Amino acid sequence: MSTSTANALTLVPERPARRPGSPELRTRAKANSTPAPTLAETLVEGVEPNALVSAAYLGNTAEMTNCVTALREAVRRVHDGDLTTVEATLTAQTVALNIMFARLAIQASQTKDVDYIDRFTRLALKTQARYCAVVETLRLLKRPGTSVASRANRAQRGCGGPTDDRDVLGIG
Repeated sequence: MSTSTANALTLVPERPARRPGSPELRTRAKANSTPAPTLAETLVEGVEPNALVSAAYLGNTAEMTNCVTALREAVRRVHDGDLTTVEATLTAQTVALNIMFARLAIQASQTKDVDYIDRFTRLALKTQARYCAVVETLRLLKRPGTSVASRANRAQRGCGGPTDDRDVLGIG
């Protein structure tokens, strides 16, 4: 082995030890492939890493195989053009974001400390902006042929208020 090869090998950091109880990403071996491309393909595909993140936030990594299977099925449905799960998720997010906005706005109104008023108001407005973005995403899923000029006009006006939301969500 040459000196330059030996130096190059010593620069590669060792894989850190896995913490006990932390989820581990395992790839399935594919015919005629090496472990590195399989891992790369897995990371690029994104299903397993997102399953790990979801399980970590939920605090339950015991169901990783079922989670990955369900995520793969959801991805397949989206690839087939079925966006009902995506629409349901986005609709649920609008409800959660609206609740977050209301709670933060109430907290801002109930405090006397100017720094907290500012912090809660900013967070409430950020939440409201995310709400508007989710509603716009839902609208685009329902009516994909919207012109660029129409979107620019709506963006200039702002969120548009409850009338737009109810129209998009089909409740008004």
